[in-house]
Amino acid sequence: MRNSFSLATEDIPLPTISVHIQPVTSLTSGSFPPPSLPPPPPLIGEAEVLKARSFLIIPTFPGAGVPLADLALADLSSLPSPLSPDMLPYATLEDAEAALGRSLTAVEALWLRYSARMPDYLLYCHNILFLLVIFSLAPLPLTLIELCLPAAVSPYKLQPKLVGIRTGLPLPSLWEVAAQLGVYFLVEDYGNYWIHRLMHGKWGYEKIHHVHHEFTAPIGFAAPYAHWAEVLLLGIPSFVGPAIAPCHMITFWIWIALRQLEAIETHSGYDFPLSPTKFIPFYGGAEYHDYHHYVGGQSQSNFASVFTYCDYIYGTDKGYRYHKACLTKLKEQQGNGRLNGEVNGFINYGQKSE
Repeated sequence: MRNSFSLATEDIPLPTISVHIQPVTSLTSGSFPPPSLPPPPPLIGEAEVLKARSFLIIPTFPGAGVPLADLALADLSSLPSPLSPDMLPYATLEDAEAALGRSLTAVEALWLRYSARMPDYLLYCHNILFLLVIFSLAPLPLTLIELCLPAAVSPYKLQPKLVGIRTGLPLPSLWEVAAQLGVYFLVEDYGNYWIHRLMHGKWGYEKIHHVHHEFTAPIGFAAPYAHWAEVLLLGIPSFVGPAIAPCHMITFWIWIALRQLEAIETHSGYDFPLSPTKFIPFYGGAEYHDYHHYVGGQSQSNFASVFTYCDYIYGTDKGYRYHKACLTKLKEQQGNGRLNGEVNGFINYGQKSE
């Protein structure tokens, strides 16, 4: 990797400029020098974005280190600062009241005490706890009344339970379970594709989806890490399948468990060669979705949650296929394991191979 750069000065008188570049060893200590490279060109498509980059995307989760020795020469202007965890800028109640020009309400004071020193990363992780508590406890009172005192609530029942998820005998056969799960995965994947694609529009990404993309190199815990509105919207397709083709409660439990395990696997950040999911036709997997996070907000590739057929049909896998083609070509030229500018399978497109 080249550690220097030059600018064309032909026919242009340039003043003498002294540039001091301070080496950076960690994202969590020290300070970044001002970028000394010109800004990147305008975004004109995902493939051009990858070509134009002179840096690799750096993971932004807390404690991430710098993987490149020459990070001081990279263009850091478009990277979010990992030193700003978006915590409240008030250390005390007095500071907050002085900034707002009024006294805090009791609720505001309580919120300040709880969240002032807590990064937004941890606050968004509360979504998981809230969903668990609300979905577990909110339906419980009416369910207990219906089970223990059915005569008391039966006059208010809107309709008898003729079609829906059943709980009795007989249990479904393995063939029935497999067929229903197949339908659920296909329906969920199609619905998730379009909702996810809409969230990569300007409004959807800036207001909602950007939270999930704080992980440019995802891990398993990044699967549920999202804005609360995204959790609700992307959860809808998971229930469309069971509504179309009702099943037994056991089948429903298996479906929810498999869907969440699939989401964790695709966000794991690892692509193991002997993973059982590699034997599933048209399955995307961790490598497929990892590329989507690698490109980030400008990504127009790999929107599908499980399979690859939607991206192929609608042409939203072109950036991913371009990336794979470049990687394959470099491997053929330089040999496996000795790529110049490759880290964990991702390429620095701004660097020429020697």
